[in-house]
Amino acid sequence: MAPSLEDLLNDNRLTRLFSIDARHCALQLWILQIKSGLSTENRIVYGRLLPYSHSSNSWSFSDNEDFHTFGQSKAKVTRLNLYINSDRCAELLRLLCGGRSISTVSEELKLGISDKLKAKFGATSLGIGNQVYRPVAYLLNRDAHDRRSTSSPHGSAGAFSASITQANKKALFCLGKVYETALTAMVIKHLNADTGLDFGGADITRFGDLELLVFPTLDDREQSLLSVSWVDSPRALVARLNPIQVPYFSGFQFRLSIANDGQIIYSGLATAARDEAGEFVCKFELSDQLREITDSTELEIFGFHGDHASAGLLCCRWRVGYVRELNFQGHLVSHGGGQVKFDWLEKTVRPSESARAKAALTINRGDLGFGNSIGGRKADPWVPVNRDLVSLFARLHPPKSEGQFLLRWGKEDPESRLQFIEWFKALLAKYQQHQIVIFDPYFEDAGLGLLLICAAQNTDYLVFRSLPKKRSKETESASSEFEEPTPGGIDNLLKNCENNRHLLRRLTLRIYGLKEGRLHDRYILIVGADGLPVAGFNLSNSFQKAAENYPLLITPIPANILLNVEKYKSELVREAEPTQPKDETENPFIRILFDSMESPTAGQNYEPLHFLEDHQAGDVLSTWVGEESLQGLSGDPLKEQMAVSGLLTNGSLALSETAGLQNWLRQKAGDFTDSMAAWQVVGDVLAHSHIEEYRLRELEPEPERRFLEFLAQFLEASFNRTHDELGKEVTVMDARFFQMPVEQLLHSSYHPHHLFHATKYTVLTWTEYYTIKFLWWYAPDALVSIAEAQMAIYRMRCFIGR
Repeated sequence: MAPSLEDLLNDNRLTRLFSIDARHCALQLWILQIKSGLSTENRIVYGRLLPYSHSSNSWSFSDNEDFHTFGQSKAKVTRLNLYINSDRCAELLRLLCGGRSISTVSEELKLGISDKLKAKFGATSLGIGNQVYRPVAYLLNRDAHDRRSTSSPHGSAGAFSASITQANKKALFCLGKVYETALTAMVIKHLNADTGLDFGGADITRFGDLELLVFPTLDDREQSLLSVSWVDSPRALVARLNPIQVPYFSGFQFRLSIANDGQIIYSGLATAARDEAGEFVCKFELSDQLREITDSTELEIFGFHGDHASAGLLCCRWRVGYVRELNFQGHLVSHGGGQVKFDWLEKTVRPSESARAKAALTINRGDLGFGNSIGGRKADPWVPVNRDLVSLFARLHPPKSEGQFLLRWGKEDPESRLQFIEWFKALLAKYQQHQIVIFDPYFEDAGLGLLLICAAQNTDYLVFRSLPKKRSKETESASSEFEEPTPGGIDNLLKNCENNRHLLRRLTLRIYGLKEGRLHDRYILIVGADGLPVAGFNLSNSFQKAAENYPLLITPIPANILLNVEKYKSELVREAEPTQPKDETENPFIRILFDSMESPTAGQNYEPLHFLEDHQAGDVLSTWVGEESLQGLSGDPLKEQMAVSGLLTNGSLALSETAGLQNWLRQKAGDFTDSMAAWQVVGDVLAHSHIEEYRLRELEPEPERRFLEFLAQFLEASFNRTHDELGKEVTVMDARFFQMPVEQLLHSSYHPHHLFHATKYTVLTWTEYYTIKFLWWYAPDALVSIAEAQMAIYRMRCFIGR
């Protein structure tokens, strides 16, 4: 069963705080006050109740307006002090833990409180049902420098410590629903300066606590009640305790431990004797050799009830370390070098930082420093030997990190790219249900493929890449071995995104494009569900050419730097949010390129006359209908001219049935050299004109042999193309049904199967569809031979892949 408040109030070790003798105590509360618009919120970030030297049963506070601005809010930390008698402390804590405000507590206990304090902080409370209770712990004195646990706030005195703990500690550092790093840093700085504790390190767990502290080796004026000293003749360590803070014990035993290089080399237990002054004294006689190799001593004092008690209770822990070695270095200030003019730095420095720049530009003319060492390890020479070995192994056999160094794949390391994929896959598996952010100016299909292979479902992925800069015709044809954002690269990425949209729906993927020049380095950032970074890595290569031209170095990013990277990411996302879709020629600073959660537009799914954009469309149609005005046109100019000529009405082609195809074949005159692109247009024209298939099958005269050979060559080449129509429609609905009134449709003879008709398989283009049709009608043997050859190639690939 978890401890309760009453367990703490009845613990004998905390009797000093709740004594009925009305002894002096102090309650200190550090309040974080946050103002946002017209609202004000007070949060207790730390508090402590401890013995003090006087009491007045009234509140005081440090009145200041030292607010710091954080976005739309401002905040400050203020300390409230209540100097109170110990006989009121128990009821004070009961009221606070019951959710009563400072104003209400003051009224019920008749505590003095000024109007100003009440107005600013009177509503402050711990809340209702928000507390848990930590039992008493023994804390070492702070000068013991114990890195494993929280220490006493006093340098030379240990403490009994219990606490009333707010269960929602993490909420102390939120502004809205977001953790604010700058606010946290401000609070830490203020509390460290006010308390002498380390709230950014060893004392983090004290945040949100109201700590109850008793110091068994300090009197009410903070004078030490424990003395430890070395004496000679014989060599011994003498400990002396004044028990006025632990009067309920009648006897004590002292346990002494001596450490050398972190190892216990002596441990002794002795019963203390009471001297004439009423103090308990214990003496441990030690050898000179042991004294010379002592790095630290620790004393534990156990109290006993009665003369024949068989078990003692720990009432004090104290430790001290000794300085046995001292190394120092110095530099002669008067011999500093001259200064230089360095515009590269000076033009970037604000006037307020001119002194720093001046110091940085001082020439180093040699080592004019000096140094020396005092003390040493002559009595325990094994210590430097072991430390040197540990130092060597830190470089010779360092602990494994999450970083990588991969040589170029190929002759240098044939497994480097495989190792990179294994590393990336393990990374995403480790950080499932996190947000994965990739900064890569050249992110393309390789990176997308890795995400499809390695990504976990229901995970959020953000990619930032560079937009290509505008290029002249001269630079478009120039090639370079160096990575650079090109229009082809981004088109390749988006094309693959659309082709794999059905696979990408299992995860959330957003790809942002940044204006060329804004993004250079490659990072991977892992962000937790709370919006704070968990891990991060810097990559020397892009995903697209990982370990290809240069070795790939993957370096973990330190945690304090990750906060800045995450802030940069968040600012980019906010910058992209208000950006509306713009024409590419406007080249915005940042825009979203792809979102797996958005439905593709209708234009991306099905554009029946898209083939009119082809640069050969006008030439083919000119021959098809004998209209010279169409020659050389494409796109909108072609559509406009076709509309004028009556060849394009209501978004549909109005072409002859078979004469157009015969015209095109006649114009070719059996020479189909360089006709692949033109035939692509012919296939789309056939698909979107009103030609019944039986008329194509009954062409007169029949297609000649050279045309059929050309079709066979075209089909063989089609097997090697990239199939990019996965996920598009397999049916097409007649546009007339969208134009007819509902009443007319209801009274018509149409059946549901008339509403749409099946078309080709989506992996085929219309040109490939008609190529197969013509070969089946006019050269079936050639079509069968092509099919058999492709099946043989497929079987061979399967056999090699086993």
